[in-house]
Amino acid sequence: MASIEIRDLVKTYTDARGNQTRVLDGIDLTLSGETFTSVVGPSGSGKTTLLNIVSGIEPHTSGTVDLTSQGRDAKVGYVFQDPRLLPWRTVMANLGFVQDGRSGWQERARHYLDLVGLPHVEGRFPAQLSGGQQQRIGIARAFSVEPDVLLMDEPFSHLDAMTSRSLREHLERIWLESRRTVMFVTHDVTEAVQLSDRIVVLAPGGRVHEVIDVDLPRPRRASDPAVAVLQAEVLARFEALEAATGAAAPVAVAR
Repeated sequence: MASIEIRDLVKTYTDARGNQTRVLDGIDLTLSGETFTSVVGPSGSGKTTLLNIVSGIEPHTSGTVDLTSQGRDAKVGYVFQDPRLLPWRTVMANLGFVQDGRSGWQERARHYLDLVGLPHVEGRFPAQLSGGQQQRIGIARAFSVEPDVLLMDEPFSHLDAMTSRSLREHLERIWLESRRTVMFVTHDVTEAVQLSDRIVVLAPGGRVHEVIDVDLPRPRRASDPAVAVLQAEVLARFEALEAATGAAAPVAVAR
């Protein structure tokens, strides 16, 4: 069972004049087991910074971050805001590029291409695919390495509403099969409610404001009345946070 343990995490930036800005302020979180956790919050609350620190892309100032699975360091997969496919490689070659030479990777790659609905594109190049198809390839690539922990940074933010809705359904289907430990950053409340077991709300200044449990049956659809009711409740909490801090709250996009 994989887990992400974050303890008293602090991140500060220092400008050229020596002035310090604290972006994350004492974050304490545990994400473990077969859970899908979304991190949401106003702009400037440190969502992407937190994800970058957890992934090891960015150093932290103090505190600890441990990613483990069954007594060892967890294997991490990452889905970026854009697909970051190598344009000179075919789809299958892009999936193979991250496999570290492990045997049987072609079978795994084809399995996840099938789960994202693109079994027929393995010989194509990225330029021959739409933006939504490329992001689906990025998701299949991340799952195909069979990570213990999957980190996702607003992977649908650049896509249109219909494509985003379709990709959420593909992602939920893959997650229900694989049950990886997922940390998903988003600005979209609809996305968070539809996909998550828990929603972590960050407040301006990089503090955990609230953790909301999502106890709804799966699979979920944005049109489900229960999803809409919880979405409205979460938005109301954000409005209260916005009123208290003066920050712009995340949005609910009609997706």
